[in-house]
Amino acid sequence: MDKTYTILLPNQNQKENTVAETIITILMEEWPLSTRGLFCRLNKYSTRTCSLQATYKAINQLHSNNIIEKNERFYRINENWLLQINKISENLIHKYELNPVTLKEIP
Repeated sequence: MDKTYTILLPNQNQKENTVAETIITILMEEWPLSTRGLFCRLNKYSTRTCSLQATYKAINQLHSNNIIEKNERFYRINENWLLQINKISENLIHKYELNPVTLKEIP
């Protein structure tokens, strides 16, 4: 039985990402990190202050959605989530290549 994965990617064009998006961005560069390590980096890299409670909430959300995984006290991005994103992306690219649409074809 396949698990369902939530796709939550940081928005590179947005000035302020959510706490969860910022955690993903941090874990893309450095892993594994503890809750405390994530909390410190959130406040270092974000223009707004993040509470420890907001950090816990975002970590729990990401963990319950199988986006990050916990090993003892440390978190990292779930490799299965990354593989799922890759699979979805490849399928979408393939569909677009098979069915190119131009504006002239749209009624």
